Amino acid sequence: RAHFQADAPNQTFLSLVPGYDGPRLAQRTLTAETPRRVVVVGSFDWIVKQQNLVEFLEAAAAPLAHDGIGIDIVGAGPAAVLDHWRHRFPNVAIHGRVEAVEPYLAGARMSIVPERVGGGFKLKVLNAVFQRCPLFALAGSLAEVPLIDGKSVRFFRDFPSLVDGIRRSIDDFDGLNALQTAAFDACREGFQWHDRGQSLHQTLASLSKLHREDVR
Repeated sequence: RAHFQADAPNQTFLSLVPGYDGPRLAQRTLTAETPRRVVVVGSFDWIVKQQNLVEFLEAAAAPLAHDGIGIDIVGAGPAAVLDHWRHRFPNVAIHGRVEAVEPYLAGARMSIVPERVGGGFKLKVLNAVFQRCPLFALAGSLAEVPLIDGKSVRFFRDFPSLVDGIRRSIDDFDGLNALQTAAFDACREGFQWHDRGQSLHQTLASLSKLHREDVR
């Protein structure tokens, strides 16, 4: 939006992120019974997304396996690429396309967003938030969500620090539950589809009014 405004300062711009109408988990408490796993949800058709994930797995697969922490990778991608990852990272569960991501979020203690390149809004973040799966992410990888580092999300500067954060926090149930509760509360009212429609209608109505005044 800022780039568009710089190129055309006299135009009107409205940024609308999607609403969320997926399932919401009313309550969840992570305990020692929660599988000692982390999950990465995404779409891996784009080469940039593939490279992000490979860099994360290069940093994370061995040390997390050493600590008894499992990794689930959930999302569509080229069959040959997914098979290559299964061979290269045998300790990582590469699931490919699934019917629903909720069971994988429910079976993990953290949802990881390991995207060094390609920021912006991500609907998968809301999947994690509303399934009450604590979010750990690279700094700069999320946008347009009201999450605060250290309160409702954990941000890390690079892959080594992200992996270290996972290892340090995987059994910190008080911290993880505080993160998921704060994230749910922060996003609870912010992604209603009717709000998107109202914002769009108000903007179009304002432009229509200006147009009528200019015609006069």
